[in-house]
Order: sequence, then C-alpha cells, then structure tokens
Amino acid sequence: MKSFDAAGNVNGERRFIGLFATSAYAGSVRNIPVVREKVDAVLGNAGFPPDSHSGKDLLGILETYPRDELFQIETEDLAATATGIQKLQERRRTRLFLRPDIYGRFMSAVVYLPRDRYTTNVRLRIEEELRTTFKAESIDYEARMTESALARLFFRIRLPKGSEVSHFNADELEARLVRAARSWSEGIAEVLRERGADEQAKELAAIWSEAFPAGYRVDYEVEDALEDIARFEKYGLKPSARPVPGRNGRASMCTCPRAPVKSWRRMPASSCTCWSPRA
Repeated sequence: MKSFDAAGNVNGERRFIGLFATSAYAGSVRNIPVVREKVDAVLGNAGFPPDSHSGKDLLGILETYPRDELFQIETEDLAATATGIQKLQERRRTRLFLRPDIYGRFMSAVVYLPRDRYTTNVRLRIEEELRTTFKAESIDYEARMTESALARLFFRIRLPKGSEVSHFNADELEARLVRAARSWSEGIAEVLRERGADEQAKELAAIWSEAFPAGYRVDYEVEDALEDIARFEKYGLKPSARPVPGRNGRASMCTCPRAPVKSWRRMPASSCTCWSPRA
C-alpha cells in the first residue's frame, strides 16, 4: 500500500505479508477492502445505472476477474480492461489485455478467445508466443470456461530480472495470438490463400479444411497438413469419410492400399480416415 505526502508524491509503502483468507476469493468484490473502492470507482465512472443490464454486466466482469489482479491493478487500468471486456460481449474474437507489474517482476495477460477453439494445443501456442515475446522465465496460467461464447485465459509471465518490457508491440502480439487461436479450417484456408491463387485456395480449402481427423489436429500444425495436402494432390487423392478398422478392435495407422503415400505415418492411431483416388 503506497503512502503519499501532501503534494501527492509517493513517500513510502506498507507491505502485508501472508495469505489471503478464503473470503477474499469467494466473497463479492463489493465486500473486500481495497478491492471494493476500485470496483465502486470503475462502476461510478462507467455511468451505468446499477440495476441496468450494462451495469450488472460490468459488475459481473469485475466479480469474475482474477482476484489477485484486482488487488494489484490500478483503478484506471482496471476500468480500461473491464470496459474493453464488456465491449467484447458475445463476439467470437480473440482479444489480449496486458498489465505490467509496477516493480517489473512479471507481466499479466488476460486472453479471451472463442470457447470452442480452446484446446490444450491452442493454450500452448498462446503460451509460447507470450514466452518468446517477453523472454519469460516461467508462465503460470488459469483457464475459465462458462456458458459464455468466450473462454478466458489468465497468464502470469515471470520476467527476467531487470528486463525491459516497453519494446514490444501489443497489437502485433495480439495478431499473433489470433493466429494461434484460429480454428483448423480457418488456418487451412488462411495459409492456402497466402501461398496460392485465391480461386485455387478456395477450392482446396473447401476440400481439405475438415478432412483431417481430430487426433491429427492435436499432434500437428496447419503447416504440416499443407505438406500432406500437397502429397495427396500429387497422387490424385481426396478425402473419404470411410474409417479404417483396426486390428483386435483397435484403431490402426492409415494404410489404405490405394494410397501409397509416405505421409501416412502422420495419421494418428486414435482416429484414422481412409482416402481414395480422386474420381
């Protein structure tokens, strides 16, 4: 807790060492010292009537915001982040909100993304982007899923001692996170458009966007799939919905005899699809 002199300058601080009681996490933000003042300020500055839909929505955002963050974040930063989250509403898009620790120890990152796109693989890709950008020593995360169309990821990025975080571009980082969180079909279509003629990309995307089984999508990236697509196209193959039964009741590797392509090794044993020559 900072202390100030008569001129408003910081002249000291008080530190309370220990653990928060359970009520600090389970209770309403309007009943917690320090936090309630920030919350009241944010709600008051927003100007929404307390019983209005927007007022209740904003309060709901503050009630579910990472509780440790509420103790540390400045009121102005909290207001900007909370209103930014509120503007998202149920829009299916990926957004990033960052807050640097005033002592330079860590960076907090709140990421919203479409709930149906959240997978462990997506979370790891987002984490890697954050780790690379901030040269993180370690990253802790917390995932929150509700009935909302959006999932929320909270990352605490521990920074190297004496690191400087002013050099990064938040907009560029958010754009990279958007790519990291894209759906499989969107990724296929996007990369095909980047690599080829638009009309050909549309045709290939329509054929291949949903062609790869779920296990493959977990183990491999879109760029890996493009290499396999090139091989399939070379041999005149197209997707077929007919599954390949495994031996002894178990799924087996794709070994369709009509498709002698080395890339079958990529196909996971857990879910396999047979491929047939293009008609």
